Amino acid sequence: MLVRCRAALESSLLQAAQESPDQVYPADSVCAAGDQMCSDSIQFKAIGVITEPLMEWINRPTFKQANEIQGHGPRSLRGVSILIRPRTPAAYKVPA
Repeated sequence: MLVRCRAALESSLLQAAQESPDQVYPADSVCAAGDQMCSDSIQFKAIGVITEPLMEWINRPTFKQANEIQGHGPRSLRGVSILIRPRTPAAYKVPA
């Protein structure tokens, strides 16, 4: 099954690579044929009199997370007991 899948993928990629830019990016009312940057851009529709220029599309993540690991924590909590001492009523008394 994997061999057939790989062959189908390779065949379709080779076929796609043989297409001309004009076929992949046809002309429209805004972009010329073969203009990938224009075809991939974000096009806004005018509302009233205000228009916006094309905005270049960049495929990048919208969320990045950076963690700095300073060391390592315990591998297991097995055998670790946590003692929570309840407060005594005296602890809640307000001094006069």
